[in-house]
Amino acid sequence: MPYTHHLRLLLVYACVDLCASSVGLATEVDNTKFEQARSAYVAGQWQESLLAFEGCLQEPLGPVESAAAQFFAAEVETKLGKFAEAEARYNRLIASEVSQPYFSYALFRSAEAAWRAEDPARAKQRLSQFLRSEQESHYEPYALLLQGEIASSEANWRTAVAVYHRLVEEFPTSALRSKAQVELARALLELGQFDAAIASANHVIELQREPLACNALLLVARAHFLAQDYRLAIEAQEKLTRRFPNAEETRQATLVAGWAHWKLEDYQAIRRLPSQTNAKIASDPEMLLLQAMADYALEDWELASKKFAEVADLLPQRTHVLYYAGECSRRENDLAAASVWLERLLQVDSQSPWADDALWSLSQMAASEGDLVAAARRTNQLREQFPDSPYASSQLAQQHSERAHLYMEAIKHQRDGRHGAALAAYRQLEAQSQPPGTAFGEVAWQQGNLLSQMGMIADARDCYEQVVAGGATNRRVADAQLALARLDEQSGQSEDASGRYKTVSEDFPGSLAAQEARFRLATLAAETGKASKAEAWINELITHSQAQGSQLSDNLRAGELHQHALALSIKLAAESEDWAVVRERSARQLEQIAEGPLRLAAEFWLAESEFRLGNDEAAEAAFQIVDRRAHSFNAAWAAMAPLRLAQLAARKARWQRVLSLLEDFEEQHPEFALIHEADYLRGRALAGRGGMSDARAAYRKAINNPMALDSETAARAQWMIGETYFHQENYTNAKAAYKKVIDKHRYPQWRVRAALQAGKCCELLEEWELAQSFYQETLAKDSQVTASDELAARLRWTQQHLSKK
Repeated sequence: MPYTHHLRLLLVYACVDLCASSVGLATEVDNTKFEQARSAYVAGQWQESLLAFEGCLQEPLGPVESAAAQFFAAEVETKLGKFAEAEARYNRLIASEVSQPYFSYALFRSAEAAWRAEDPARAKQRLSQFLRSEQESHYEPYALLLQGEIASSEANWRTAVAVYHRLVEEFPTSALRSKAQVELARALLELGQFDAAIASANHVIELQREPLACNALLLVARAHFLAQDYRLAIEAQEKLTRRFPNAEETRQATLVAGWAHWKLEDYQAIRRLPSQTNAKIASDPEMLLLQAMADYALEDWELASKKFAEVADLLPQRTHVLYYAGECSRRENDLAAASVWLERLLQVDSQSPWADDALWSLSQMAASEGDLVAAARRTNQLREQFPDSPYASSQLAQQHSERAHLYMEAIKHQRDGRHGAALAAYRQLEAQSQPPGTAFGEVAWQQGNLLSQMGMIADARDCYEQVVAGGATNRRVADAQLALARLDEQSGQSEDASGRYKTVSEDFPGSLAAQEARFRLATLAAETGKASKAEAWINELITHSQAQGSQLSDNLRAGELHQHALALSIKLAAESEDWAVVRERSARQLEQIAEGPLRLAAEFWLAESEFRLGNDEAAEAAFQIVDRRAHSFNAAWAAMAPLRLAQLAARKARWQRVLSLLEDFEEQHPEFALIHEADYLRGRALAGRGGMSDARAAYRKAINNPMALDSETAARAQWMIGETYFHQENYTNAKAAYKKVIDKHRYPQWRVRAALQAGKCCELLEEWELAQSFYQETLAKDSQVTASDELAARLRWTQQHLSKK
């Protein structure tokens, strides 16, 4: 269940304490029976107080007394674990539209109950209602905390960050502030904002608040590890172990530190970890796995073999555990045991990332025993299932020499993340004389990839250049050129990168590398505003993909490139506002692509194209699909769906629907860059319902938003301010509002509309000369606008009126 026990207790006890304290809940009730029930409640006599409150409800009570008794009866039922009964009471309070504060409190409790019942949609709806209520409530930080937890459970990390940040900033004295800072750190960590996550967690650590400091230290260790600051991750774990030796977080942090030692290739430090922790951590399966990996790295095959066998019994589905167990047996020359482990791996998951390693080891063991038929069968299986595996692609890997053995050691070290050991093996191979050829090219290629991973870019370049220099004798030439182009691109040398990408496309037209190159060329062209060139490269990519479908269809990356290219073509069509093309391409992609972010993007563009083409019914249905699914992928543009739904409702003058959508929108997307569009829509809805003063406030909020500066939305909002005054027959203020559109905004169509309305105001105020001035000056600047014909007609009417004077 997503609702954590810890937070559940925190909310129940904290909020019940608030209700029982002197916050004014029961002071309004003048009823002896009620006071007796409340006294039993405060004393913790739950069953007695429930009976007493139910007795009160049998009496003729006023609406406030009845609401209070109902609310406290529900609180007691919550304490007694009668959640369904309590929720029914809260919902009755909400439905009865009782006076504050019970309505707001019932909303919060109903949200809490919905979350406990694993109904996040209803929980979010109730929380949104509660946070919009006018009652200032002690529950508000608790509601924000719950709202953040729901967002986190849905992996909607941006919303979670916004909500937790609001709690931290707006409630600095709240007891929940530290909890919010920890959860804020967790959400920031998920977004890859490691420094911000560490800063938020450190605030809690400095306050020495337990157990939150324990959680915070773990987050700091994880953030440092993910940021590749391995020594700092180890320091955080050591602090955590000293302060909280028996905590679950200490176990997790110890594992983080262990893998940090692994990254630093300090295997003896990993071996020492169990002696530095408690027995529970030392016997943890993950710790045993880490110890086994250290023994493997130190080539203590016997000890590693025993530990991997123990871990395999505890974690039977971990294919890498089975692989290393087999490798240890092979190193001990127990080929029968090794075969058992490796066959078991293939049975557990024949497509796992370790299956090609298993097949290669089985092939080599069969060859070493003289069973060439079995060796060939395994090699063919490897090539068919994993054509891109280094075992399948290298001629050197097929040999049975000392150099081949060294090469395979390098590959395995690289796979294990032991970059230092891998680099040493490659350097040893490099030192051995070998004329340029396929085997040499493969070694240089793999070494270049390793050096690139390690950030040794100049050395990586040298390796790739060696491959290219080998020319036609090296099968990796296209891949090396592609890698060099990427390095050029990363260093800002776009022209050099484009040149290399074109070389790959021209010299190796039917290769996967050529498809990669065409996609990068299309992307670079799009990023520099060269849409026609981008389209040309996309078309070439798609043409090759269709022509060579039989050769590339089994390659997952080839299919991904095809879909990414189509997605880029949709974006280019959208940028040129060719919405019919956007609709056609989006529909085509939806026919081809399975579930995932690219499919969601295609669904969005299909909905957007229908919206832009004026197909409101189709657009609404499509945006509803996007709105339901966007949070699953944490899409940055997820807020566009509810905004568009509100705009569609506005087109139909469904003003209450607009307001309802916008309220939910602002709660879920407070940081959205186009929030001023929501303010403008709110203004329209409020004006549509006759709330002109509130509408003007919403329009001004839109105009004053920095993101709306110099936008058409700001011009339109200013014009609408004039309209609200005009409809109230306040022509003086309307004229002033319209004049601001003419003087401050650069959109001709809105200046013409504003001049028309400002002139009408002047006419109604008998200010004919000023009306003539508005018409003449605007016509002089904006005569090309369609509405200028009406402006000219108005000018002639005004001049005729003035001529009669």
